[in-house]
Amino acid sequence: NGVPRTHTSRYAVRISQCKDKNIEVWEKIKTCLDRMKLTYSYQGHDFIIHNKALWEILFEIGNSFNKYIPKYMLKADKKHLEKLYYALVDGDGCYYDNGEAYFSVSKNLAEDFLTLSILLNKSATISSRLRNKNRILPHGEIQKSPLKLQYTV
Repeated sequence: NGVPRTHTSRYAVRISQCKDKNIEVWEKIKTCLDRMKLTYSYQGHDFIIHNKALWEILFEIGNSFNKYIPKYMLKADKKHLEKLYYALVDGDGCYYDNGEAYFSVSKNLAEDFLTLSILLNKSATISSRLRNKNRILPHGEIQKSPLKLQYTV
C-alpha cells in the first residue's frame, strides 16, 4: 500500500516464486539459497528466510512501491550486472524472442532497471499504466483490487 514498513522481531524475508508455474526459476532461487547456506522454508509459493543480517540489508531498500537498486550495485563489473539483470527479469519479468521486459510498481526500481539495461548496452524504454488485479473467488464473487500504477521496462 506504499506505507513504509516498520520493524518486526521476526526478520522474515520472503521470495515469491510458484514452483508449479516456473520450476526453472524456483530451482535457481533454491540453489542460490542453499549455496548461501541460508535456512529457509517454502510455504504456499514463498521461500521464507529468517535472517537478521539479510533482513537489515533488504529493509533499507524499501517495500514494493519504493524499492530501488543501491547505487553501489550499479558500479559492479559486467558479470555481476548481468546476474542482477537476469535475476530481476526471472523474478518480475518475462522473456520474448527479441528481448526481455521487467515490471515493477516502484518507479525508482523501474528507473534503476533502465539504468542497469543501459550499462549492459541494451536498448530500453520505460512506460507506465494503471493495472488492477481483480480475481474471482471460489464462489464466483469478484474481489476488486485498487488500481495500481505499474512500470514496464
